[in-house]
Amino acid sequence: SPGARLLALACQKTIVVWDHNLEEKAKPRRLKVVGGESSINYICWDERGHRLFSGDDRGHVRMMSIAVSKIKSGINMKESELIFRGGDTPIVQLDFFDGKLIISSTVQCWILDPQSPK
Repeated sequence: SPGARLLALACQKTIVVWDHNLEEKAKPRRLKVVGGESSINYICWDERGHRLFSGDDRGHVRMMSIAVSKIKSGINMKESELIFRGGDTPIVQLDFFDGKLIISSTVQCWILDPQSPK
């Protein structure tokens, strides 16, 4: 994540989010495991590290909101929500720039404002 506290990994149909606890000098903790119906092709964070976006084989993009506080173990993660359906073509790239999510499939590109999805 941009704040360098969280690490997200995607493998097949699963996203795992870890808190690597560098500030507390403690062992890393697995915070969340999210499984889906189709393979995750791409993940990206927003500019502040408060939202994690994922794109899959079915052309869907999901968003997971994450709130991090300065209090020890102060991380709150909401369930992921579907924010975009791009058809049946796989999402091959996501990028977040200037408050907008840039989505690319194998045949088309979109620019989405995550504040007002759909």
